[in-house]
Amino acid sequence: MTISAIIIVYNLEKYLEQSIQSVLNQTRCADEIIIVDDCSTDNSVSIINRYASSIKYIRQPYNVGALKNTLCGVKAATGDIIAFLDGDDVWMPQKLEEMEKLFLSDDTMCIASHNHCRVNKNLQLTGVKDETNLNVERITGNFSGAEWSDQFKHSILFREGYWFGSAYCIRKKYLRIDEFEKIAAKYQHSHWAYLDMTLGPFIVASNSKLTAGFVNKPLFKYRIHSANSSACAFTSKALLTSLNRNQYTNQLTCHLITNYLKDATIIKRYTEMDDEHGLMRLQYEGHKLAAVKKFIAMRIFLLKQKKLKKELYRLIITTFLGVKQLSKIKRTYEV
Repeated sequence: MTISAIIIVYNLEKYLEQSIQSVLNQTRCADEIIIVDDCSTDNSVSIINRYASSIKYIRQPYNVGALKNTLCGVKAATGDIIAFLDGDDVWMPQKLEEMEKLFLSDDTMCIASHNHCRVNKNLQLTGVKDETNLNVERITGNFSGAEWSDQFKHSILFREGYWFGSAYCIRKKYLRIDEFEKIAAKYQHSHWAYLDMTLGPFIVASNSKLTAGFVNKPLFKYRIHSANSSACAFTSKALLTSLNRNQYTNQLTCHLITNYLKDATIIKRYTEMDDEHGLMRLQYEGHKLAAVKKFIAMRIFLLKQKKLKKELYRLIITTFLGVKQLSKIKRTYEV
């Protein structure tokens, strides 16, 4: 079995060297390391050039977006297994060793992932948990290992919480990349979509009889800092930009999944998520009365999803204090 490691880069000079070193310091070395650079304008290129003898470097001639940039690496990869690393995160030394063991245990495994540690810009633990953490804990705590695959496949398809990003790996022979690109090309906003959150559901939907694996160990450090998507939405404009990217990602994902699975419950799930984004959009754009009406209309759904308290809090802040105040609160409590 061979493994390709793809490091995804765009203006990450502060953290990139640590990411590269974490790949080079694996107990099971990658058979090839590919860095895909979405035309960085900072000092990332100089850092990458220091490792020219150890890596394959693909630099985009212009900014093509995260999805197309990463796909270039996938196409260039020759490994049986492809592992992804965002250029601001860090793998634990045993990451590839653990992933290889998992894939070797089941040839029908098309995708695998693992747990993580959430850290700040200095790699210090934050102790923050999100919905994905809670879903992983629910599955690993309430189901036997033999049941994990079905549970995680459901989570991937229904966007209920499964680590992608710097955690997931895919078995390349099960990736129908031409079909993925063909479907994505028909969606006008695919440029803005996240590859990991679309590719994962696609590979599961297009290989419905295969399995999904999970190692319940923290094998990478997920860094939250002022420039990444998990922490940068602290202005009205940034909140809307982040909202747009998530909405475009979900819409493309729905197209990809339903090309293979004609399941009304999946369509219903993505329609509901689109409604949630619609509620947030009304709040972020200052349509206060319309936001209140939509919240009332969605209250039963939000209650069932255990999101009523969170969305009520967001509604109160944006209605009475404004989006700027919401941004300040996010900055104070989420970084």
